[in-house]
Amino acid sequence: MSVVAWTEISTDFDPEEETANFGTRHALEAQGNIYEVVTLSTIEPTDHVTTRPNICSHSERHLLLVVDSTLIIFSTDCQDAKTLVFSSVIDCISVSQCGNFVVCGSQNGKMDLLHLPTKKILTSLPLTTNSSGHRCFLSAALITNGESSEMYIVSSDKIFVFLNLDLEFLHSSIMKGDIDALKSAQSNLTKKEICLNRDILSAHIFTDLYNNLSIMLAHEDGVGTVLTDQEDTADIQDEISAEAFDGNKIRKMVSNRQRSRLFLLDESGRIHVLCVVTMTVVKRFDEVKVTDLVLLEEEDKSAMQLLLTVQEGSEQYIEMRTYQGFKLNYRLKVADFCYPLHAHFSQDPPMLIEGTADDVLQPDLITKLRIRGITEGVPEVRLERMLRRDKFDEAEKFAQTFGMDKDPVYKRKAAYLLERISPWNYTIAVEKKQDMFEDLKDCLGKVRDLEYVIECCSLAALPSIHMTRDLLIFARKLIGEVETDQELNDRHVLSISKTMHRLETYVITEGRVDESVEKWIEFSRLNMLSKLKQTLERSDSLTNALLYWIRHKPEIRPELSLEQLESILDCMPASLPIEEQLRWLRQFIPDVLQIQPDSLPLVASWACDRVRSLELERKDWPENGLSFATEVLSVMQFGGSEDFNQFVTILTLNQQRTDRTSALCKLVHLINLLKDLNELEKKFRIKVKLSEFMNEDKFTVAANILDWVLAPEEIPGLMDGFLTNF
Repeated sequence: MSVVAWTEISTDFDPEEETANFGTRHALEAQGNIYEVVTLSTIEPTDHVTTRPNICSHSERHLLLVVDSTLIIFSTDCQDAKTLVFSSVIDCISVSQCGNFVVCGSQNGKMDLLHLPTKKILTSLPLTTNSSGHRCFLSAALITNGESSEMYIVSSDKIFVFLNLDLEFLHSSIMKGDIDALKSAQSNLTKKEICLNRDILSAHIFTDLYNNLSIMLAHEDGVGTVLTDQEDTADIQDEISAEAFDGNKIRKMVSNRQRSRLFLLDESGRIHVLCVVTMTVVKRFDEVKVTDLVLLEEEDKSAMQLLLTVQEGSEQYIEMRTYQGFKLNYRLKVADFCYPLHAHFSQDPPMLIEGTADDVLQPDLITKLRIRGITEGVPEVRLERMLRRDKFDEAEKFAQTFGMDKDPVYKRKAAYLLERISPWNYTIAVEKKQDMFEDLKDCLGKVRDLEYVIECCSLAALPSIHMTRDLLIFARKLIGEVETDQELNDRHVLSISKTMHRLETYVITEGRVDESVEKWIEFSRLNMLSKLKQTLERSDSLTNALLYWIRHKPEIRPELSLEQLESILDCMPASLPIEEQLRWLRQFIPDVLQIQPDSLPLVASWACDRVRSLELERKDWPENGLSFATEVLSVMQFGGSEDFNQFVTILTLNQQRTDRTSALCKLVHLINLLKDLNELEKKFRIKVKLSEFMNEDKFTVAANILDWVLAPEEIPGLMDGFLTNF
């Protein structure tokens, strides 16, 4: 029997022919949705046809359509097409996950492996004989697991398995023209035949949630699975008996993108939804008589829809129904010859193929096919659908055509690119991420919402510090180019400058420009006051603490309550060398007193407590306490200044000095006591405890001092040199 080629493809047609060829359309608006049907392409045979064409389709990156023996490879918008004509009607096709290879099973029993980018048939193998003139193969699949791939094709009584197939290596060799590598790959290919113990009506090959291969087979008695590691003959393991389908046979099976549900269409027109894990029917749709179905999936699993052809008496309809509740969203009367086309997740719009006959006396002889798309009639809804499928270029053109705001397009594209170049996305090469980064800057440059751009650039998680700095500089430059309110511009510049300031702090303190950005991302989001206190607690990080304080004082200032101030002072370890402690206090105390003058009593009181703790270091006491207290008091001194806060601080100092009960007065008194103790030790080698020396009863203190005298002749010198004045 001769096979007619369907290679006359046109995308330039007269829209007015719609009514003439297909009659008046009756569309339904439901659930607040309005849809339109548009013709995307027409297909006609090169010769006279004698039978209805066989139709099957698959969509990965773009639509692949089979009409009898002709394989049509469409562009994503169906405005361009290439054809390949085979020697026999094609029963089934499947596309690899990479989108570069297609396996075809033909009615004459042959299997063809096709390389899509070059449109070349790599191998053509006869697998079985078929003289019935009916369908030979039921299903095919290219399954990739890591570096290795496997090819499966199922007939009514056999499963053909091809192993040791490296599609990535094969594609690379073809593009390089490496003939020797191609021959080597072909020689490594291993074929295995598994005979089945029952006649199969339909089949579906997929990987489950755990990436395990599943081959579902429908037969007279129900649905079962088969293990492909068996040799020669395999028994089908029954999963569900035909009783679950009221004795009806299953004529089609499809799985969802999450590989958690299997949709079974039986010969009575009912849809049974099967849980892949438990192999039980979890839903059943029997409100209408369904003749064919495909799944329309979204990022949100609950938004999945079913595109169905439905038979009502002698009339046929195309329907779009929700998976949740099987609610009708759209309905359109169609020709008797109509099939929904396989839809990939990114495909827009959902498509169907519909046929018509030129000869009204022979309505079964289809002479023209039209690929038609179902699009949302509301522009905003249609634009949102494009954005959900990451079709940004198409969405931008659409928004331009309908005079819509393009900012949502650019924002969604920016979010998409940020997700792709994320430092935690290891599936994309560094060079590719750099290209995407340039696309991101170009996209953000088109966004009119400057607030969004600033927030995006400030919070972006990028693969490197260099990219982060580059994006911040880009944002600052962009602000200067935008003609807007000067006050608003200043606020934006300040926002970006804060992030850049923090980035520079990170580079100075951490010195990890070329390392992972995860530390920077953590640093960019932390509370600087908390970071300051954590750093102070580490005795080896005082320099970093000073940097945090000096560079980020304006950021910390709003949180600087008296409680927080005391907490910061207490964070500095008492074990830290005195000179190191003073290095911090020389900067910190004047700044704090200027910011919050009423903190002076707290600082003075803390200094007194810290001095007393130094008495434990007996070797250096009391000289260490004296030098510490004197230095702390000295950094509280201010010269003349016009700054109001400094004026208030000076006033507070004077008030504290005049009040004998004030903390500052106590600090001054402590310094005087330490001078006396230091004199006793240096001149007379007498060490008295500070607590004993502070006793208000001077006679008791003098008695304690005299107790240290070892020889009577030392008493006159002690009396004249110290005790008389004391």
